[in-house]
Amino acid sequence: LETTLATYEDVIERKTARFIAGCAEAGGLLGGADSTEAAALRAYGHHLGMAFQIADDLLDFLGDPARTGKPLGTDLRDGRITLPLIHAMEQASAAERATLSELLAKGMALTDTEIQEITAALERLGGFERARSVATERAEKAVAELSRFPESIYKNALIDLARYVVARDR
Repeated sequence: LETTLATYEDVIERKTARFIAGCAEAGGLLGGADSTEAAALRAYGHHLGMAFQIADDLLDFLGDPARTGKPLGTDLRDGRITLPLIHAMEQASAAERATLSELLAKGMALTDTEIQEITAALERLGGFERARSVATERAEKAVAELSRFPESIYKNALIDLARYVVARDR
């Protein structure tokens, strides 16, 4: 629970954003992009990766397990502190933080009912709303990186992809 926003962002950058950034840049270079275009694609991929991971973290609380393929609360049970929880803890009263801390200390022993209790607290404290907002901002930053490219079906596909990652349900 001592995970800071900066630490969380560093983790998801290393876990997801750098990989997607490298893939986007490599695709551009293989397609004949110049250095400025390749840099824009790398930045696009970085923002896309950040948005993707935040959206994925939201699905851990709010997704349909039949669609996501994993039970709700997997990150909590594994001890991973994600953006919705970080933002909720910032808004929580001392009593709410104590209750959440006590629940989260159970880790793998968290019951489905306790996961639901934590989820309700995060919703009430605005953790999900704030995380959705950050994911959307990152997706729109990704889209903005494409402004240097001419209109095409390929650019439109990349724009659609950036917006899809925050709207997806699996």
